[in-house]
Amino acid sequence: MFRIFTNATAKILTSLLLLAGFAAIPAEASQQKDVPQGSVVWFDLLTEDADRVMDFYRGIFGWELRLQEPGAWVVLHNGQPIAGISEIEDLEADAVESFWLAGIAVDDIAGAVSRARKLGATVHQDVNELAGFARYAIIEDPQTAPLMLATPLIVAPPPVIHIPDFPVAVPF
Repeated sequence: MFRIFTNATAKILTSLLLLAGFAAIPAEASQQKDVPQGSVVWFDLLTEDADRVMDFYRGIFGWELRLQEPGAWVVLHNGQPIAGISEIEDLEADAVESFWLAGIAVDDIAGAVSRARKLGATVHQDVNELAGFARYAIIEDPQTAPLMLATPLIVAPPPVIHIPDFPVAVPF
């Protein structure tokens, strides 16, 4: 059976979500709130086997991982935080519970959750705040895809993408 998001998984999200990520935002982050609505602002990988998956991502992308607390890591690429990895408990036999969760910026978190409900979303974690960093909610769209709605209260500088041969890369 393949089911990405389960009720058991939803119960774990509040305690793990954003813990690794927002704790890793560098000191030069600003207190601005003007992140464009609809922008992806964070990714969290929730996984049942963090050690195995970390080796996979290190091997493919060369990511660095910094332990924030037991079961929660921040992913660094070229020294910049880009995502979080949180280990979740395997609560349902024969179900794949690991998944990437995108955090998408909204200007009005309560309004976005209300609109999402009216449009058929399931709300797994109503509006909550990680003090000083973000207000967020966890929902499941009408096709059961999970996502995080987030109103960042602090914004990390965007990662710098280095393109060694820009003129060749542009037409590509």
